[in-house]
This record gives sequence, C-alpha cells and structure tokens, in this order.
Amino acid sequence: LDTDVTFATDIAELWKLFSKLQEKQSIGLVENQSDWYLGKLWKKHRPWPALGRGYNTGVILLELKRLRELGWGQLWRLIAEKDLMTHYTTSLADQDIFNAIIKQHPYLVYNLP
Repeated sequence: LDTDVTFATDIAELWKLFSKLQEKQSIGLVENQSDWYLGKLWKKHRPWPALGRGYNTGVILLELKRLRELGWGQLWRLIAEKDLMTHYTTSLADQDIFNAIIKQHPYLVYNLP
C-alpha cells in the first residue's frame, strides 16, 4: 500500500480478494484512471509499456508463493533490463516495472474492484 492510502472500511475486505485469484493470477491491481500509459499527454511523452491505461500500484495484492513458483525474480529482472535499454529510467518507479511485466504476461493480473 502507498503511504497516502487510507481505509474507510475493514482492511480484511481487501484481504478476502486473495480468494478470487484464478490459477496463475498472482498480482491484484486497480486499473489506472489517468491517460499516462496511453502516451498522448504531450508530444514526446514515451511511457513504459502497459496494457491500455495500465495499472496503479498504490494498492497491490501479491500472491508471493505463486510468484516464486513462476520464477518472479528472473521474470521481472529480464523485462526491466530490456525496457531500461530504451527508456533509460522509470518515471513511476515500481509501477512502470509492474506494467511492463503485465503487458507481456497479462495472465498474472487480477483486476481489483
């Protein structure tokens, strides 16, 4: 959770969403509400790869056991290193990395309500 996230209900409601993850779904995220990843905010805007609007990592569920079984350590590094060769840096830190991974492996994500 980002440090600016507050809850108006019991956090256990978020925890219950783990039970909704299907087979290989390992990452629960909310779809991004901005146009950042669409790449049309200004003329030379070059965001990292993402599916559509991408995902916001302010609230994230990680099924760690499943991620380890899928070789997460190597998976994220390979994708990050490849994209850093053309983008040189991230604009949105971990969010850019997660979105690049999901672009290549969409089966990993569960859309949080």
